[in-house]
Amino acid sequence: MAYSRRLPELAAQLNVLFPDINHPAHRALANCIVLYAPLRETALNDLAELLDDWDPRDSGLADRWKARVDRIRSELDRHFGDSVKDVLLEEPVRVFWANAVEAERAFFATLRDVVTPQRVEDIGAYQVTLRQMTGDLQTNWNDLLGADGSLESDQVRLVRQVAEVIQQLIDEVERQNRARFAELVTTLQGKLRQSVERVAAKVRETVGDKVADALAAALELAKSYGKDELGVPSEVEPDLDRTASETQVYLDKVTYIAKVYRENAAAYRSLMSIERGGVLTMFMKTREQVHAYEESNNLEVANRMRDEAIRALQDWTGGITGDAQDDAEEFVDRVTDVLERDWDACEDARDEFEDRFAGIFTAQLTSDTIETLVEKAMFNREVEIILGFNAADLLGQAQGGLPAAADDAVALATQPLADAGPSFPEELIDLTRQQTESFRAYLRTQLRAQVDRAMTTLGETRTLLDPSRIRQDFSREELEAMLH
Repeated sequence: MAYSRRLPELAAQLNVLFPDINHPAHRALANCIVLYAPLRETALNDLAELLDDWDPRDSGLADRWKARVDRIRSELDRHFGDSVKDVLLEEPVRVFWANAVEAERAFFATLRDVVTPQRVEDIGAYQVTLRQMTGDLQTNWNDLLGADGSLESDQVRLVRQVAEVIQQLIDEVERQNRARFAELVTTLQGKLRQSVERVAAKVRETVGDKVADALAAALELAKSYGKDELGVPSEVEPDLDRTASETQVYLDKVTYIAKVYRENAAAYRSLMSIERGGVLTMFMKTREQVHAYEESNNLEVANRMRDEAIRALQDWTGGITGDAQDDAEEFVDRVTDVLERDWDACEDARDEFEDRFAGIFTAQLTSDTIETLVEKAMFNREVEIILGFNAADLLGQAQGGLPAAADDAVALATQPLADAGPSFPEELIDLTRQQTESFRAYLRTQLRAQVDRAMTTLGETRTLLDPSRIRQDFSREELEAMLH
């Protein structure tokens, strides 16, 4: 751009005031105007290009602006001073020329101190900071998601382990429900039948066709044998011990599963505490920092910088008169284009920032962001798998059925004794009944001891696996509440 209005005006004024174009003084002044034109134009172009080409990542724009103005001012003083050092100006021309020189000095002196270059640098810094923050926040977000995902993977693994051991518990309980002393009953029935058969054979052998006196003695002998045989056969004790051991193994499995549940629930809560105190706390602090930045560095701040930059140039232009004002306005238009370009870049940077982080680090948290951080739906699905086993109900049914199962086992196991009574001589029926009740009492005591242990263990585990307890132990509510 030539910025060519002021100097032709100055030349025209010179011709009016000093029409003798051949006079040495006139030629000196006219030549000064002609030679000064490129200096002036170059200076204004340099200043506009300085703003246009400025890298917003750099600093010191205002200093470079002032240095360039100082250079043209020095050139101006030297050029205008040299132009008249060998000529004598008469009063009207001398005053005119002094005013012209002072006007040019004022033109650049006031331009030197405008706030515009500093605001251009500030707007650039705003843009750079925002883009840098966008990149940093993206990295921060990726790191947060990575750390959060790692913790949540460990938590999911713990929940799935609980599901696996509860499946094992269900299988074991159902197996026990099907068995419920069945093997013991079958074994005892077989052994008691053998005892009954031996007693029956002994009765036949001892009593037979004996006459009255001998019969009484034979019956006493048979009763003595039956008392020993139909009492508590020593050979059933290993079977009861084996059943007790099997029951204990079963209960140990239940206890182990309960232990795994407790440990996994505790580990889950510990990991969730780490997630809450680490990842989510860092996330919320980052949101606070972004909010604080936005409060003092929002787009309105950049807009005010732009307005200040333009207004400073407009104020500078307003203080200039004549055609020099046209040159100033031309310069202002060019600088304004630069400012509008930089402002558009700020808006683009802000739009990119908002597009990436609205609902995450800025504005109200969206449900998608909360779900991404908390993964409530995913964990709810995992918990529903556990709840789908209905473990507490199954354990309750197992508990409720144990006493009756023990009573049924006692009745079935001793049925051979009850069935054998009527086939014996009348003298042995009471003995058979007494021995049957005695054996039943013994067997009931043994099985009830096992049932009591099972009732306690199953009851504790049932309480542990209550649906409300499971939901509480593997809840995401604390994390979700932290983000609201």
